[in-house]
Amino acid sequence: MGYALFPLVILMVFAGLIAQAGELAMSTLGAGPVGLAETNADVAADRAVSYADACVRTAIANPGLTGESIVAQLPLGVIAPHGAACKIDAAPDGGRVVYAWAPVVPGAIEKIRAVTDAGETWFVISTAPGVASGIVGGATHTVPAAVPFRSVLYQAEVRP
Repeated sequence: MGYALFPLVILMVFAGLIAQAGELAMSTLGAGPVGLAETNADVAADRAVSYADACVRTAIANPGLTGESIVAQLPLGVIAPHGAACKIDAAPDGGRVVYAWAPVVPGAIEKIRAVTDAGETWFVISTAPGVASGIVGGATHTVPAAVPFRSVLYQAEVRP
């Protein structure tokens, strides 16, 4: 009669192995819904920081350049975030103010704060268009109304 239980035992062993394999696959870095969200936040933060850096480098490389939609010269292989923009305004004291923004992705603000060593030049537009809050201190700051709501913004002044 023991041989009649043998197929059931084999079935249970394989069911256990399949369950363990599924748990192992979900425990690897970047797997599952939480891992996917973290990976998306990492990628969005890296792309936003790279885009902001490219916008500033474009402003430095082109003295006197101002405008609403500046084409930032990104490094080879780097893709601009969807919906990102670069704007350069003339400052009253002779320099230029560089604005680079991209749509905010959940979790990206924390990653940007970590990547930029808690830089004071990063803001998020989360209360109203034209008003930005610092991602480090939370202080409010007036920005151009062209920066859309729910965007992460980098602002710097250049003097070439």
